Amino acid sequence: MKVPETRSRTGPTQSRRVGAGRSEAAGFSTYVESAPAGPAAISMASPLTALGAVLAVQEVEAGPAERQRAIQRGRGMLAELDRIRIELLQGQVSSAALGRLAGLLQSSRPVVDDARLGAVLDEIELRAAVELAKRQQD
Repeated sequence: MKVPETRSRTGPTQSRRVGAGRSEAAGFSTYVESAPAGPAAISMASPLTALGAVLAVQEVEAGPAERQRAIQRGRGMLAELDRIRIELLQGQVSSAALGRLAGLLQSSRPVVDDARLGAVLDEIELRAAVELAKRQQD
């Protein structure tokens, strides 16, 4: 495939000024002379401000994920408590259900800023601990 040549092989051509005279050049120099003297003094840049902004964004984004993990943990405990309740009504409680509940209770609890969610999780954990304590006595 042949690519046609798009540039000429000669050097740049001189363009002619049309209507350029001395009166226009003198008018332009008045604008240049009245321009400001120069930029103000340059201050030192603070490189830590950008780092602080990045860290702040990371902290904000972590909140919803931690909240979601806390909600999932609470729902998991409630599901295990329901299984234990059903097994109690059937007359036998499996050690697997108690083990799953104990594992959920011992897992690390995500930190949440919502006081209401924290209170609900506290109540769920208390109920799970009571059930485990009752089953250990039996």
